[in-house]
Amino acid sequence: MSRPVRRLAAFALLLAAALFAAGPALAVDAPTIRVSKVHWDRRLVDVSVSYGVGAQRIVVYANGVEATHTEVPETAGTLSVPLAVKDVITVRAVASSSTQSAQSASLRLDPALYRPRWVTNGLRTNRLAGPRLSAVARVDSVRSTRLYIRVNGQIVWRGLVHLASDSFRLPAVRLPGGRPRVQVGIGNAWGTRWSADTPVYNLGAKVPTASTFLLIDKSTCYLYHVKYRTVVRVYPVAVGMPGTPTPEGYFTLGPPRAASGAWGVLRMRLSRRTSSGTYPTSYYIHGTNQPDSIGTWASHGCIRMYNSNVRALAGTVNPGYLVYIRY
Repeated sequence: MSRPVRRLAAFALLLAAALFAAGPALAVDAPTIRVSKVHWDRRLVDVSVSYGVGAQRIVVYANGVEATHTEVPETAGTLSVPLAVKDVITVRAVASSSTQSAQSASLRLDPALYRPRWVTNGLRTNRLAGPRLSAVARVDSVRSTRLYIRVNGQIVWRGLVHLASDSFRLPAVRLPGGRPRVQVGIGNAWGTRWSADTPVYNLGAKVPTASTFLLIDKSTCYLYHVKYRTVVRVYPVAVGMPGTPTPEGYFTLGPPRAASGAWGVLRMRLSRRTSSGTYPTSYYIHGTNQPDSIGTWASHGCIRMYNSNVRALAGTVNPGYLVYIRY
């Protein structure tokens, strides 16, 4: 055997001995990747990368671009990586040693996944809300860091919230008179979600405490039919002239009686309620043969209605119904 051949053989033996002494190379397991925490107020998502024995380096890619890398000990462990999620990004991790590498499955992070999911304002349509709003909203408490109240399209209250449950009592914001529309909004760094735009009624402070009644407002010439604290119908009316005003206070409604001429198609007598009893009056809720007078102060003290409206009202109330007349 020639000298060069002997030298090559000796080198091969030495290399084999070195490899045998070092043992077989450890395989690098594919890392796993998942969302570990969401920072709802900062558009930030913490991604957790778990890797096995043998990995020496971890690289995290977002949309194919390296987001971060770090050297790790050759023992199993977990790495937390914060990522800003402003647009949809696909994340993957690569674990490698000096001789091998393995890639995780991809993870999709979509801003739409982190926006608030649902909110209801806790209000029934046309309910009596009063001068100040009082209701319990139902909200996505996990994803909500901000809360808003919008009335007639304008934000009237906003605040930072850290909700412990899905129920949230709304602050008592002032409502304009009439039929304002109310919405509740919840938000975080990724966006805002609004409840349905719900109309309610603020009929002022002078409203009966009873749940069902007729309210006649002389200043606006409207009759409100309220059932279970909800306005079910609003009728325009005519009320008494300044010289023959419609009386104010509490009354009860008599049964409907057929009528004609100035009384219209029917009439229902008003009886005044007092602490000592109920007494019939000479005032009625009735139809009219002068429809142009509706919406004005034109009667001799009675409440005039369109004939079709007084028929509709008579079909939905019973004798003894509570009537409250105010200015």
